[in-house]
Amino acid sequence: MDAARLAGHMGDGVHAVLTASMLRQAGAHSDEGARLVKALAEQSTHGSGTRVVLGQWIEGGGYIAEAQKNGGIYYETASGVYDALGRNDALAWASNEQFLRNQLEAGVSRIDFVGQSIKDVLDNAEGTFRWKEVNWLLDNAEKYGYKLVGNSWVKVAP
Repeated sequence: MDAARLAGHMGDGVHAVLTASMLRQAGAHSDEGARLVKALAEQSTHGSGTRVVLGQWIEGGGYIAEAQKNGGIYYETASGVYDALGRNDALAWASNEQFLRNQLEAGVSRIDFVGQSIKDVLDNAEGTFRWKEVNWLLDNAEKYGYKLVGNSWVKVAP
């Protein structure tokens, strides 16, 4: 049995770690790397609904608890993925960015940023993944028909 099929039988977390390891080998800027980035983004997408929830990761709380309690889609990599990526922030961000792109292309009704204001993130969390998410959405969400309303990007155009 090949490694990918074996990982599939062992669970989603193991499969994501294997994908991350292969991505580390391929790099994000090859055709294979692009395929692996998409796969890792899908493997790291959780929850359900038409709302995406973003924010600071807090063990047992934060944006994940909000999405689980009130419904929503959220991004969280499995344990071991960051290590399998070689602790490479650029590769980790490529998957996170792909998640955001996937959600905008799917036309989710809204993307809610919870736990702190967008202004606070921009002013006080420079370089963090939530800061990168906010900046990426500020630069790209409008192209997909979203408008920033308070702490949310709301779909306003088809």
